[in-house]
Amino acid sequence: MSAIGTETKVGLIDTERREVDRRSTRTRRSDAECTRGPGVSGPQLGFRGVLSHGPIHNSCQYLSTEGSYEMGLDLIIRAAALIAVLGNAVVYGTDVFCAIVLRPALVLVDDRALVAVTGNVHRYGDRRMPVPGVLGVLATATSAVLATVAAHWAQAIAAGAALVLLLVWLALYTRVSAPINRQLTAAADAGKALPNGRALQAKWDSIIGARAMLQGLALAALCVALMI
Repeated sequence: MSAIGTETKVGLIDTERREVDRRSTRTRRSDAECTRGPGVSGPQLGFRGVLSHGPIHNSCQYLSTEGSYEMGLDLIIRAAALIAVLGNAVVYGTDVFCAIVLRPALVLVDDRALVAVTGNVHRYGDRRMPVPGVLGVLATATSAVLATVAAHWAQAIAAGAALVLLLVWLALYTRVSAPINRQLTAAADAGKALPNGRALQAKWDSIIGARAMLQGLALAALCVALMI
């Protein structure tokens, strides 16, 4: 009886081993067909069964759900970073222009002309520049958050660094530049001289270099996020 029991156990083990081998063979064959497609070789090989010509295995026509999700999320991250670059580039270019062109030019005009020019410049700037500025900040935040969710850590760090730089820029603008803008604009609207107009503009000019540098560094970080 013990001999018969031993032979039965050996037979069962052999049967299970052959079944495992058959399953392994089918799995390898299925993987190969997903990569190549049945009967396709040489230059027709494609990525996950996507071929330039020739038959394609029906079960491999589309990427897996997980792969599609990753690709879609990566596309959204990069699109957000691109929008952020475009929006912040407008603000960066404006700050650079003010730093290297407008600031030295205003030194050469009298106080009344300075108030009239800067007041009107700031009026239109405060009306129109928030559009690209807010768009850039929101797109940067979107890129940073989605990169973190996707565990794309290099992109998340780059976009996060850009967001921090933009928030520092925003703090400088709201605490220093914006109040001066309102005073100069009000004086220009009233058509009157402002006794401390030149001092106000000098204070405004004192941070324009830092503002331009912050925007430039943020743009560089966003470009890194795009290239990774």
